[in-house]
Amino acid sequence: MSTPTPVPTSNRAGVIVRLRGELRFLSAHWLRRFVPPPTLSDVAGTGLTMALVDGQVLAIIPVGPRGAALTVCEVGGELVGLLGADPEAVGFFAPDGAGVAFQGRNAPELDVAELVRAAARGTFEQEAEA
Repeated sequence: MSTPTPVPTSNRAGVIVRLRGELRFLSAHWLRRFVPPPTLSDVAGTGLTMALVDGQVLAIIPVGPRGAALTVCEVGGELVGLLGADPEAVGFFAPDGAGVAFQGRNAPELDVAELVRAAARGTFEQEAEA
């Protein structure tokens, strides 16, 4: 009698977030945790926003209206907070083009590294509105 071999799955682990009204897929690769939105502090003259989260100072990237959670991600060994990326669902999702399928719709992947680069260049707001 043979033992059934598990079928490899190509599903992607992560979270579906709502970003400015649109569903996006955030890979588990980037995600560290969700926390309640902290008190924010603007860094004078820089356009940067920081917050104290679990004893650590994090750069905050506002990607939408303040929501129910701060999404803490790790990029290049540093933690960064995404404010406005509200979690909708966590789990394994079927790949669908450059994202995943969720409730019959495509949720494009959210490139956190590019968000960080755009914020560092000071171009995120212009890119997000374009």
